Amino acid sequence: MLNYIKSEFYRNFHKKYFILITGLVSLFLLGLNIFMLGVGIQKGVGLIDFMAACVQDFGMIAPLVLILFIVDMVSADEYKNKTLKNTIAFGMTRVKLVICKFIVILALFFLSMFIILFTLLGSSLIFFGPGKHFTWSIVFKCIFRWCAAVPLWISAILTGMFFVSIVNKAAGFIYLYIAVFAGFPILILTICDFLQDVFIENLIMPPSVTLMLMMISEKEIGINDNTILAEIIAVIYIVLFSVLTLVFFSKKDIK
Repeated sequence: MLNYIKSEFYRNFHKKYFILITGLVSLFLLGLNIFMLGVGIQKGVGLIDFMAACVQDFGMIAPLVLILFIVDMVSADEYKNKTLKNTIAFGMTRVKLVICKFIVILALFFLSMFIILFTLLGSSLIFFGPGKHFTWSIVFKCIFRWCAAVPLWISAILTGMFFVSIVNKAAGFIYLYIAVFAGFPILILTICDFLQDVFIENLIMPPSVTLMLMMISEKEIGINDNTILAEIIAVIYIVLFSVLTLVFFSKKDIK
């Protein structure tokens, strides 16, 4: 099992797909910092401002796109190339296979996130300095918000793996993932905004991972009702989609 995890990690880490996605995003953010160099110094922008931007709405939701690419690369790619049956034929149980895939996806996701954030924040520190509003308390608060988002990102990984187990085509998995994590939240937000304006003042949002990520980035950083609710929803989704993935994959006809 450990040897399979190592081989899968090595194989996917050296794929052009992974290098291209991580490299292009990192280069784009580096180029953005270079482009903003003159304006940023003039306005006193610093590292702390970029950290704060990373824990706002878009910064918290953007990793869901990275998860889509990595789940597609590690899991859906083998369905597409029809190589999964070879692994099962060599004696790897389906339960162990799902666990191994999850560990590899998780490791690649955090590695890619680290490279991207290191490029963004490292270049921000070099080009702009820490910033005039820099305090260690803000740094720790940003780290806290990232930690709060981790269970939600993990639940998104398991949701993606579940979609792979029920959809035979890689394109179908991508469409389903986008619909759930982008289309559905946009639709819900539109409906809720209308209902709040016209009928209801305090409307409870549906427990979508995307909406939960937006919720924990809205209030003051720290332990609050939004954070606690988001963590509960994340744990429920982790347990639910872990079980569903194992059940559906165990019964799936691998060709």
